[in-house]
Amino acid sequence: MYSIDTTQVLEIEITNYCNAFCGACDRNVQGGQLNKDLNLKHMSLDTWRKIITTQNLKNIKEIHFDGNFGDAIMHPEFVGFLHLLADVKTNLIIKISTNGGARNSNFWKGLATVLNKFDYHYVQFAIDGLEDTNHIYRRGVVWNKLVNNLLTFTGNGGFAQCRTIVFDHNKHQIEKIVNFAFDSGCKKFKTYRSREQHIQVCDYKNFNKGSITSPSREEYENNYKVFYNWSPTVIPLLQHIDSECPFAKERIVVIDPFGVVWPCCFIQGNQVTKHKPFPYDKYLSYNNIKLQSLQSILDFFHIDLSNAWKHSSYKICNTCLHKTNQPTQHNEFI
Repeated sequence: MYSIDTTQVLEIEITNYCNAFCGACDRNVQGGQLNKDLNLKHMSLDTWRKIITTQNLKNIKEIHFDGNFGDAIMHPEFVGFLHLLADVKTNLIIKISTNGGARNSNFWKGLATVLNKFDYHYVQFAIDGLEDTNHIYRRGVVWNKLVNNLLTFTGNGGFAQCRTIVFDHNKHQIEKIVNFAFDSGCKKFKTYRSREQHIQVCDYKNFNKGSITSPSREEYENNYKVFYNWSPTVIPLLQHIDSECPFAKERIVVIDPFGVVWPCCFIQGNQVTKHKPFPYDKYLSYNNIKLQSLQSILDFFHIDLSNAWKHSSYKICNTCLHKTNQPTQHNEFI
């Protein structure tokens, strides 16, 4: 684990900007004001070029544009960055997660065009309801704009998937959301269960204070766990392996907008949400891709993390959400 020869997936948070104020997101306080410990950043072109070298990507099979705090679509040069990536390597699976509510038709047309340069791609649209309910959790996402962006993307050859978190306020709409996804050109659909059954949101801007509740795990499993595949295309995604460290076993490393490489998104996110319960200063000396090569960073992880797991010295790993509060999901739709 943790070698330039064995790492297969880069999960890149290319920006921590976002257009939404989702209730359970750590970038905002109860769906309101920005977390005071979050420094907003779009990844620079210089950092991007240091990541996408032939050496770094030689064994990479997938690149996920995801993150704890941002929506990749918000990066002002995202399409341009993808064109640069395609100049280096195209035999990749590109995954993008988004709420779908940002940018305009020209952007989404351009995104579909550049993504078709790669072997496989899929944009996962987080759609948690219909016109009357999506905004309850996805605060700030304008429904008509989301629909237009989705239709523009699929209408220009983009491969879209729809992911819906089941809440009490939208569980009666699941069948209609499935139909909406199919009619909008999505190739796959799945439901997802929130880790939290009660999410408190505050008064902020034009958003109302309230409590967002979710079905229990048992209710979700029995009534609302849904998966549809409407595409003949088979994307050979890496499968989840239950292990001591899911990220290590799946050969994933995380890179944040500052160019800092992390073993997983949980450790990265905790630097903001839990006030650095990890040896943060120690890591910054070794894991900034602007200062160190990816190979040397992974070599450091291999030695340091293996030793930490052996001696249980990093307590943060024992509170990993993948172990303590894993959401229900479908392995065939990672």
